[in-house]
Amino acid sequence: MKNNRRRASPVPSRENIFLDAGGKIFYIPKKKKFRKRQGGRKMKRAIVAGVVLGLTFMASGVLLSQTVYTGLIFDARGSSFVPSASVKIQDEDGREVYGSAYVSKEWAEKQGIVGYAKTLDDARANPRVAGSPLVVKALRAAGPNNKDLVISNEDARKIRDLARNFNFLDQAKVLVVVP
Repeated sequence: MKNNRRRASPVPSRENIFLDAGGKIFYIPKKKKFRKRQGGRKMKRAIVAGVVLGLTFMASGVLLSQTVYTGLIFDARGSSFVPSASVKIQDEDGREVYGSAYVSKEWAEKQGIVGYAKTLDDARANPRVAGSPLVVKALRAAGPNNKDLVISNEDARKIRDLARNFNFLDQAKVLVVVP
């Protein structure tokens, strides 16, 4: 007679939990027995999953190695932007891309939400974003008293994508080049 009791699944440990580039958690059991009568379907699935996961890691590593940014510079020259302590960066549709909600309290208290520079060269040399910052041209000033900036939707999408993988927004590694 066949035993109908379900076996408990193995407990996840550090050795068998993996993260992919998108932050998803995968649990891969340490030992898995594959039965011949199943025609090796489980083995084939495991091999395909391993290859796909490996290619994902390789592709994300190549992409990330080419686009590692140490900070963000908004070029507001040519606009009527007025520097303030609480700047918001918005896309053309009015959705916020960066502001006080994106910065951890610790970093905001330590160095403020944004820094300011007079020239682009001064901004690139600033230790706050030193290295290889992403430079984004602001389209115009907006909001009350022109203290907010508007950037293109394409630049906003790029910043949102980068924010998923890097922490320069959380650490307020943002400068604005003022007119």
